Amino acid sequence: MLDNGLKQFIKYIKYDLHHGLLMEWKKYIVFSAFILFLCLKFIMGHSSVLAFEDLEKSLSTGDLLSYILKGMQFYQPSLTEIYVPEFTWIFMYMYITFSVSYYPLKDLHGYGQLMLLQSKQRKYWWFSKCIWNILSIGIFYFIMIMDVFVCGVITGNINIMPQVNVQAYYNQMIVTSVNIFQFILIVCVVPLVVTIAISLFQMMWAVLVHPMVGLIVSASIYIMSIYFSWPWMMGNYLMLMRSYAFNPVSQIIAEKGILYSVAVICSSGIIGYVGFRKKDILANYSE
Repeated sequence: MLDNGLKQFIKYIKYDLHHGLLMEWKKYIVFSAFILFLCLKFIMGHSSVLAFEDLEKSLSTGDLLSYILKGMQFYQPSLTEIYVPEFTWIFMYMYITFSVSYYPLKDLHGYGQLMLLQSKQRKYWWFSKCIWNILSIGIFYFIMIMDVFVCGVITGNINIMPQVNVQAYYNQMIVTSVNIFQFILIVCVVPLVVTIAISLFQMMWAVLVHPMVGLIVSASIYIMSIYFSWPWMMGNYLMLMRSYAFNPVSQIIAEKGILYSVAVICSSGIIGYVGFRKKDILANYSE
């Protein structure tokens, strides 16, 4: 038999899974369409390049995934060259950020507030939102991988590893010394954990201070990471081109990114809970 507290917590989780995930299916459809667009764009562009470059004819799933997550090279100030950030990388992560930003506050000032007042257990609401947040980010990456796999089937090459010549030509990445376990760590585990950390950090600020503050904080992390390659600037771990595994002169090491992210996840969960216990949930952000 489940005790009353656990039953209430499960009730919160079920509510968030239904209203925060299932009822928000449209945002995942849009994201899926965007990923498919990027993959098909790369495939068609590659077909044109084959006319004058001696590269592998078919792109692997690893090539497609690397194309989506490549990010951009380190910023180097120059008087002769203009540094142009990768728009698709910025758009993708800002879309994920915006998609997970509004539900907790929407729920807090909706039916979720009634549940809070009835249960008088704020920890259930907060940690249920943390679980919802993690699952939401996980779904985005699951969709990305499934779309890439489908496009890999289209190209006839579902090999998960990127191809040496393709990566050297398009992304200036050295993949000769990377094995399949390292590649999965860098393109699947690290981006997932880092994005979860940034998302929970954003939710903490959004709930405790103001929704706009949460968006500004997360956007600042992404934008500053474009121009500053400091290892503790977490957006750098979301760019394959800056990873030490593909760029030997880089200080962006996957294992460090995971450690930083776990620290941010734990601190955001704890600080968010402590702060939420003292928060006036009847306050209106529009005032």
